[in-house]
Amino acid sequence: MAYLKVSGLQAVKIDKSFFTVGVGQSYDLGLGGVNNRVLFTLQTKDDVTFLIPGNEKIRRNGKSLSVTTRLEPCDRLEWDRGVAVFLDDVPEDKSTSPDALAGKCLEVLQQASQLLEQRKSISSVLQMLLEGLVSMSGAEVGCLISDLGNDSGWEYLAVCGDDLSHCANREQRQSLISHTIVNEAVRERRPIYVESIIGHAWATQASVLGSRIFSIGCLPLMVDSRVFGCLFLYTQTPGKSIRKDALHELGILATQATLLLAAHSELSHAKREKVESQTESQSKFNLLFDREAPSSPMREVEERVNRLAPSPLSLLILGETGTGKELIAREVHRKSPWSSGPFVAINCGAIPPALIESTLFGYVRGAFTGANRDMPGKFVAASGGTLFLDEIADLPLDLQVKLLRVLQERVVEPVGSDRAISIDFRLVAATHQDLEVLVRENRFRQDLFYRINGAIIQLPPLRLRGNDPVILADFFLRRIN
Repeated sequence: MAYLKVSGLQAVKIDKSFFTVGVGQSYDLGLGGVNNRVLFTLQTKDDVTFLIPGNEKIRRNGKSLSVTTRLEPCDRLEWDRGVAVFLDDVPEDKSTSPDALAGKCLEVLQQASQLLEQRKSISSVLQMLLEGLVSMSGAEVGCLISDLGNDSGWEYLAVCGDDLSHCANREQRQSLISHTIVNEAVRERRPIYVESIIGHAWATQASVLGSRIFSIGCLPLMVDSRVFGCLFLYTQTPGKSIRKDALHELGILATQATLLLAAHSELSHAKREKVESQTESQSKFNLLFDREAPSSPMREVEERVNRLAPSPLSLLILGETGTGKELIAREVHRKSPWSSGPFVAINCGAIPPALIESTLFGYVRGAFTGANRDMPGKFVAASGGTLFLDEIADLPLDLQVKLLRVLQERVVEPVGSDRAISIDFRLVAATHQDLEVLVRENRFRQDLFYRINGAIIQLPPLRLRGNDPVILADFFLRRIN
């Protein structure tokens, strides 16, 4: 038995030897409109169906018809403002009412909320959302993908359907989606919907043929104008199309997925920045000395860093200007138990005296003119990580007293507030000055000196480091030239 599936309508059985299709009500299949006119007639003889053109231009699989033509299953028929698919069988109709779709959408959103409250991973929530999207859309295969950037392709965050689930690697999955369709949806910032791929311009694409795609739905996932990924859905059964009436509910669930993708993107970006920062820090640290020279003074520094980094001691790095004190501090942080937290560096000599206190301790709204909002200080920002105070000898005496209290009690009071904030960080300080001399001259507090001097790392000047300056010079020459 043959069927005709007109876009937006149920499949109709062709139960007469001559079956007319036209605009108006006087045809076997009458379509809405005025000015009655026959579009075409379907003639069935010995289980073979032929199309006889009527008063309109008819295209079969993209090519115009002017004579009677035999139809094959899944042929795509197009005319002005209409499209249909000829089928030798009709897929089982599992459609639900609009109210049922809305109820299903709400159910999926509630499940997503529960998973988030249970602190489940973003990937598990995305997988659950995708399964809901596939079920509601009538799709047979679906995936949520995110742009890796730098022309590196797409990352699969969730997949649903045998073809994609059974793929062993990303390259195989890449071949089962149409990058042309995905890229067009992303470029034009709009959903792509194809009820039937037969005769469509994309019908001959290798990915479409390889995946046996019949109907497609592709939605870019956006927040404002930024695209975080794509929802790609398709069917493979001839005559089974993505549900056009479910697109509204799909958009609601896609919005939820977009927010999760945005969170995933920001988290991945933060992790990538951290790894890149640690890699750059390690690379610069390696430049500080000639590793092939067994007598390099910096080898002793490296051994001392390896011994002291895991300990909770406050460290004092001493050395002339330009010897790499901050690089040593970053290496200590990278190898310490606080490496998962932030590394906050402050040059005490570079901050104007009037701003040092509010910079270090933070302030509350109304604490002074221009303080129109609360601002956490550097101590709070460093909590859970490492605080590096460079040129600590330049810290004014009155602030040295407050710093000592912070180090002793591990609390900080923002300027203008009487509420103490608990903090926890590893302190690394540095200076090119002789602190013992400053203590004797009453220019640096002795109790603070003992507090920050849990252990000392002394950096030798470049002039005493053998071939190290040549290594550094070669590095900067290559970088600048």
